[in-house]
Amino acid sequence: MSKSIVAYAVALGALWPITAAAQAQAPAAPPATPPVASTGAPAAAAPAVDPAKPRPDPAVRRGVLANGLRYAVMRNASPKDGVSVRLGVDVGSYEETDAERGYAHFVEHMAFNGTRNVPEDQIEELFAPMGVAFGRDLNAGTDWFATTFQLDLPDSRAEPRAMAMRWLRDVADGLDFNDAAVVRERGVIRAEADTRDGPGMRVWRAASAFRGPNLRSTAREPIGTPESVASATGARLRGFYERWYRPENAVVVMVGDLPPETMEAEVKAAFEGWKGKGPAPVRAPVPPYSSKRGLDALAIAETHLPTAVSVCRMRASDPEDMDETARLRRRAGSDLWRSILDKRLMNLRQRPETAVARAASGVDDRRDSWAACVEATAVGDDWKTALGSLETELRRFAADGPTEREVETAIEELRSRHRGSVSEAPTRSSYGLAGDILGSELDGETFVTPREAMRVFNLAVEDLTPEAIKAAFARDWSGAGPLVTLNTPEAPASTALADAWRAAEKAPAISKYVDHDTATWAYSTFGPTGKVAKREPVALGDYVRFRFQNGLVLNYKRTDFVKEGVQVRLSFGAGRHELGRANLPTAALAAAVLPSGGLGRHSADDLNAMFGNSSWGAEVGIGNDSFVLYAGTNRSSLEVQMNVLAAFVSDPGFRDTVDQVLPTAVEATYRAYSAAPGTTASDAMARALEPDSPSAMPDKAVLLRLRSAQISEMFKPALTQSPMELTIVGDVPESEVLRMVSSTLGALPPRKAVNRSRPDPWFLRFPETLPGPVQTVHDGPADQGIALVVWPLYVASPARRKEEYALGVVSEILAEQLRLRVRERLGMTYAPEVSTAMPDNADQGMLVAAVEARPGDLDAVVAQVREAAAALARGEITAKQLEAARTPMLAQMRTDLASNELWVAALDGSASSDEGVKEVLDYAAIMNSLTVDDLRAAAATWLARQPMVVTSVSAAAAQPTRVAR
Repeated sequence: MSKSIVAYAVALGALWPITAAAQAQAPAAPPATPPVASTGAPAAAAPAVDPAKPRPDPAVRRGVLANGLRYAVMRNASPKDGVSVRLGVDVGSYEETDAERGYAHFVEHMAFNGTRNVPEDQIEELFAPMGVAFGRDLNAGTDWFATTFQLDLPDSRAEPRAMAMRWLRDVADGLDFNDAAVVRERGVIRAEADTRDGPGMRVWRAASAFRGPNLRSTAREPIGTPESVASATGARLRGFYERWYRPENAVVVMVGDLPPETMEAEVKAAFEGWKGKGPAPVRAPVPPYSSKRGLDALAIAETHLPTAVSVCRMRASDPEDMDETARLRRRAGSDLWRSILDKRLMNLRQRPETAVARAASGVDDRRDSWAACVEATAVGDDWKTALGSLETELRRFAADGPTEREVETAIEELRSRHRGSVSEAPTRSSYGLAGDILGSELDGETFVTPREAMRVFNLAVEDLTPEAIKAAFARDWSGAGPLVTLNTPEAPASTALADAWRAAEKAPAISKYVDHDTATWAYSTFGPTGKVAKREPVALGDYVRFRFQNGLVLNYKRTDFVKEGVQVRLSFGAGRHELGRANLPTAALAAAVLPSGGLGRHSADDLNAMFGNSSWGAEVGIGNDSFVLYAGTNRSSLEVQMNVLAAFVSDPGFRDTVDQVLPTAVEATYRAYSAAPGTTASDAMARALEPDSPSAMPDKAVLLRLRSAQISEMFKPALTQSPMELTIVGDVPESEVLRMVSSTLGALPPRKAVNRSRPDPWFLRFPETLPGPVQTVHDGPADQGIALVVWPLYVASPARRKEEYALGVVSEILAEQLRLRVRERLGMTYAPEVSTAMPDNADQGMLVAAVEARPGDLDAVVAQVREAAAALARGEITAKQLEAARTPMLAQMRTDLASNELWVAALDGSASSDEGVKEVLDYAAIMNSLTVDDLRAAAATWLARQPMVVTSVSAAAAQPTRVAR
């Protein structure tokens, strides 16, 4: 592809775990009551309609078949000709017996291992020619209370629809629990469990068991236990399946570019003959939750996560039969106190004495419990001070509640989100709608239009006062607890943690929260209104380019993909060419924290407070040839977005407030790095190719020295001095765009174009002779390992696009071969991945097969990868394989072509090169021109070579071979 960013990146968003566990499904609504026969008696007066009661979306046609199956269909034309189908079964791990733990999830897996109409190993072969990609368009999921199956068709013709319905009906009552397939799938599930088992999961499990030791949901993790999964047989799984997979427990949703009558008829034809077997099962009881437990604490020693403290209160869930209006009003109160408290918690990071790097609230609403939590990541492992800061804010909120201004602000921010949903409603995707409708059906809630959701919200909050929000907090922050948990490398005794909480509670009386005046935007003008020097319609890509007198270039494309949705990119500087080799290792972290430095006249918190009701952003990306500020926004917020961007490129802040949290962020990054097989393997590969490679993880001491002053030296010259190219794509008129740009970026002083490239830019190159097998170690779970099998390619360029695409198709074929060989037949992995990385005129390309498996299986995995690649290199590629790989890729591009995200990336930089636009427009033609001979030639040229092999295993499993880092 023509665009890429630095390979090495630090994911700051992953540094702090979310408080609450994944949201669980609530019980599904009972089947609709059949109509009562007329008696001829006078009709009773219609009951009064509660105006606050949500009104169902009239575009959704719902019904119940005679067998009890519920269905919902809806016409929607985005994407054009697409159809999305969902099957939801109202059973998850909560209903499993002790001996059946993991069976709901196991049954979900077996839906892809042979059914009445689809033999084992043929599901990919069946759906790929329809443009359906396994994992992307064809998938499933299991939680505590439901199992769902997803199928998204890019083609709404009758034949693909019929096959989709046939397979989903097979899922309902036609699974083939072949014992040999069950044995193989045990390995896949074991591999999935291994993949998910990491520091975050370990802490979550320990905290869940501590908070809810007697809850059925705590003991029913969907993945199951190693013992129960190992003992599963075809007969036992079938017993669970036939007991729970019944039409009265199921929902079918179909959304697409078809008449509702057609979809309704197809659902009926496919499912009306489904009958349950045997008597209906009895659901597990939900025992009353005991809220008598008082203060309790658990300290967890975990070396691979940042130090974090969490405080929770737990109570019984709301009654399942609670009136929906009351439930929505209660939810609004909960959302509001959390929004207000989160802002107070966020402000703690600006005060070094609080020792809080990040803090937020969360809720976990399950069928058998409700938990409200607050969590803070501690600066420098100072958990005791951070815990005290949390206690102070909780005590302050409980005593005084929010202020009038806080309530008004929170309501308006939530209302602005509803307005955004209303604006985007006409262009909602069918796959998104199908999932939302299914979720509402399984949750027993009314599916409404975005406008109706806003109406109901407005009614729910119209008379809410600070006292009401305080009462909502008191209701939610009640029950068992406080339940305090801590994860830190050197955990104290749990009693010491409890003592620290008691000590915090005894702290001196705290002052009442006082509203702070919201700052006023200080950048009233950026200069005289800019003038357009030239307007140039560009046929290639159907957009318009404007050149302003100050040198700003604006690429503008009007689209209707997302109603009032807008994507913005501002390119400046020379990217990696400007950073040079020395700065590259720290650049990704510097770019990630740059927006947190705010502006010269406003802090980042000021910006959030001033523009909380708007959709804006200022993320920084590092490209091969330029830096980028990018954001997704909407028409009503575009003026704010333009003002923020103009301020960032004229007066960036680089405030030293980020220096407080940088060391904590760095420490967290390195803790996570050492426990992950994938990152340790990638690092070992980089170091084996070049010992001081800028793409490898730098020494921790290097990143710990990074400060805002260095970030300023790295980025400020490009931000404030280099010429700029702005790209705006979306549903906003040209006149509005020109008005907003003319008063912001177009009003800035002219900038002189100079050569900003350094003499020492670094881009990846492979040596002629590759290093031998490289083994490294991680200190994560002993059962985790990974193999990277890497074939160097060439430095991509537009002139070799066809060869590049041929290699992309070859990689898809290799991925499918590994799925069949290593996952389905050997049961050694969960999700093998094969990809090509081929940026134009930058890093040398590569084809990488990445397979996670247990250390003892890695030799066999690598052998399978080598064998599969060798077969392709020998020319063992068929026309059927070509189509099975190519068709989903073309379908994805058709979807992407109707997205603002693709076009803003393609048009970015088009003033100097139109290759990005050409690539987008020529993609289908080049892909369709590929022949089997093209694929064979590419595979023979590049896969016949010996690959580089890198493995990462736990330290205990390491073999005495070469170790890199």
